[in-house]
Amino acid sequence: MNYIAEWLDGYRRFWELRMERIEEYLRKLQEKDREVLDTRSKSAVKNTGKVDRDDSKH
Repeated sequence: MNYIAEWLDGYRRFWELRMERIEEYLRKLQEKDREVLDTRSKSAVKNTGKVDRDDSKH
């Protein structure tokens, strides 16, 4: 029984590390998305004086 617990513990650590890397990757993607949206919003305000809310253009 102890052997099985040790074996499973190795896989648990493996998957925890993978999930942490996935979470970090998703955080970075979300940060980039926010930066792009902020840039678009600032550009729309700069060019027209108002924010373009028509999402179909993007």
